[in-house]
Amino acid sequence: MSKNSLDNLGEKALELLKKYPLCDSCLGRCFAKLGYRFANKERGKAIKTYLVLELDRKIKDHELEDLNEIKEILFNMGKEYLEYLIYLSNEKFQERT
Repeated sequence: MSKNSLDNLGEKALELLKKYPLCDSCLGRCFAKLGYRFANKERGKAIKTYLVLELDRKIKDHELEDLNEIKEILFNMGKEYLEYLIYLSNEKFQERT
């Protein structure tokens, strides 16, 4: 899979998670034609893991400015991502330049 394909998958998943809270199975179902023999839950978890890594990279490289949008996406990802959401809300993180 090329980087463009991963970016495209990531962009589509982000657009969904900006609008809707989705469990792993529901997000995975949206990409059911990818990853032959993966269960929807496995696929969704993999996509969310990729998104968290990519969001972390973009934040650290100062490519994202609207952390409120990122917080909404993380909230819509579910309970497992609340720790990362709390990290982004931390005053020490916010003071970083």
